[in-house]
Amino acid sequence: MGGAEHVSYAFGGLLIAVGAGAYACKRSIHSLVAGCLLGSTLIGSGALIHTGRHLEGHSLALGTSLATIVAMSLRVIKAQSWSSRIISGLIVVCAGLSVHYQRAKVMEWFPGTTE
Repeated sequence: MGGAEHVSYAFGGLLIAVGAGAYACKRSIHSLVAGCLLGSTLIGSGALIHTGRHLEGHSLALGTSLATIVAMSLRVIKAQSWSSRIISGLIVVCAGLSVHYQRAKVMEWFPGTTE
């Protein structure tokens, strides 16, 4: 396994774990569904990258990471407890790092672009 898909696999696994943790602690079905959906999409993008479809995989991971930033930023604003704000904020930071990495990889694999 190469290195390019590790970011997608790791962040996808993190989102699934956080969604499952939110369900276990607070019975939050929404967090479970969102974590599993976004996490599975990121793992799928890692699989695309692994099979050599780099542009499609990194593009999918980029879009999913952007969606995660939007969703979790709203959660940071609406959260009542500090622990929820901290966890949501850390996920926003991880998603931001993922966006930075995935954008660079999309630009690397997109035909006709140079930085």
